[in-house]
Amino acid sequence: MWVFGGFDSGMRQNSVISYDFVANKWSKITTKGKGPVARAGHSAVIEDDKMYIFGGKDEDNEKQKDLWCLDLKTLEWTALECGEESVQSRSGHSACVYDGNMLIFAGIHEVTKELNDLAVYNFGSKKWVHMFNEPPTKRPPIQNPLDN
Repeated sequence: MWVFGGFDSGMRQNSVISYDFVANKWSKITTKGKGPVARAGHSAVIEDDKMYIFGGKDEDNEKQKDLWCLDLKTLEWTALECGEESVQSRSGHSACVYDGNMLIFAGIHEVTKELNDLAVYNFGSKKWVHMFNEPPTKRPPIQNPLDN
């Protein structure tokens, strides 16, 4: 298991730790390159030996919309260019991996603005696609928009 950031003694972190279930042991990981700023409320997913970090809140409680990749073999960070079409900054959202995509759902953009959207980041094309902003009254079957 890999863990990035969060809180430790009331301070946001940008450290990486791993847990070895067989040895029942936590280890602090030394990474290479400039990584994401310290944050909490972000999401992290793993795809093909890479951990992807999205969003969260920094030390100033500013919501983030950056996307980072940590190669778990080389332990090197890469900031991924998302362009202006990327999703809104947010924290407290959900993320999962499905069929070569990272799905980001909801979260909080501002104290008075809770999000109710779904955005998809395709690992292959390195592009975002917005699935919906508000839930439709009758949802059609979900199709991968990148299959076209």
